[in-house]
Amino acid sequence: MMQDHAERRAGIWFALAAYGYWGVAPVYFKFVEFASPLEIVAHRVVWSVVLLAMLIMARGQLYTLRRLGKR
Repeated sequence: MMQDHAERRAGIWFALAAYGYWGVAPVYFKFVEFASPLEIVAHRVVWSVVLLAMLIMARGQLYTLRRLGKR
């Protein structure tokens, strides 16, 4: 029962975040209309890799990532 309530609450937050993104997306694309789509995708890829690397290091899981890379 308690887990069901927590899942419902998380679902509501995820839905609000999705609707919020949907509302902000047009403003974002208007703001970056000067850049080509390839440039936008390239920036998103590069910054996503940087952020993911920082998260992996902050969680102390760099060794696990190296081990997976050796497979």
